[in-house]
Amino acid sequence: MVAPPLVSAVQHVVVDRDGWDRAIAAATVVATVIAIIALIIAIRARGDLVRERRADFELTILRDLADFLQNQTSVTDANVRIRMEMFPAEEFPWLGDSSGVRPNAEVKAERNILANETVIQQNGLERTVVREKCRAEVIGAIRRRLDSRPGHRPSL
Repeated sequence: MVAPPLVSAVQHVVVDRDGWDRAIAAATVVATVIAIIALIIAIRARGDLVRERRADFELTILRDLADFLQNQTSVTDANVRIRMEMFPAEEFPWLGDSSGVRPNAEVKAERNILANETVIQQNGLERTVVREKCRAEVIGAIRRRLDSRPGHRPSL
């Protein structure tokens, strides 16, 4: 018996690249670039969202502080002390000193001058003046945060 002839298992394939192949390759590159750009935008947007949430949180705390200072006669309340811990000491020197959270030598010196002024002494206005200075600090912090928001028109 005669053995069948051996057939080569290797065949040569000729690939003809046409316009569609090139268009698909170009579309793949473009899609990759768009995906990378989308990732960069998403990462930046996430950071903006975190900053916006923090600003909203701080504004809520500052609003509560301003409301409390408007309605109370003393700034030594626990509500003020707790909220003061959330902000840097240099942002509220009067409020920090008056609430006892962060004593401030410059504020103490100015308070001593205030206490010695005759008009304030005669009318017992020292607490009112101190409270108004504290309120002014809080309102200034609110304005600074609002003015620093993107797209916000600065207050007059």
